[in-house]
Amino acid sequence: MQLGFNNNILHNDEVYHVQTEDGGKKTPVVTTTIFKEGRIVASKKTNYGIILKSEKLDTVVKEIMRKQHSAVIKDLEKGFFDEGSRTPSEEKKKTPTAGKSEDAPLSSEGEKGIDDIILEYLSIGDKKK
Repeated sequence: MQLGFNNNILHNDEVYHVQTEDGGKKTPVVTTTIFKEGRIVASKKTNYGIILKSEKLDTVVKEIMRKQHSAVIKDLEKGFFDEGSRTPSEEKKKTPTAGKSEDAPLSSEGEKGIDDIILEYLSIGDKKK
């Protein structure tokens, strides 16, 4: 289990808390949750159960956590979670670089998606064998 990330983000004169945590091997899911005044505004989950046997598991999970946390903060700053705005799920339909994980926020243009990160680390492990 990896240590998580926590940030307070000021957006539209309101403070949001963004928290990313790893469920560990028993619950192989990275969860990022946005809170506003103690209420959950949105959350995003990425299941990494398919790579549990990878030799690079800790490195891959940490990278998934970092990328997902960063992507959710970017979406928050872009206003995707503002009341009445487009949701990341609606927007990702138009964006070919969006990740394939559950409720994936947008990936920035040219930025690797979470699936790309997993495949990259898995292929590095295969080349060394």
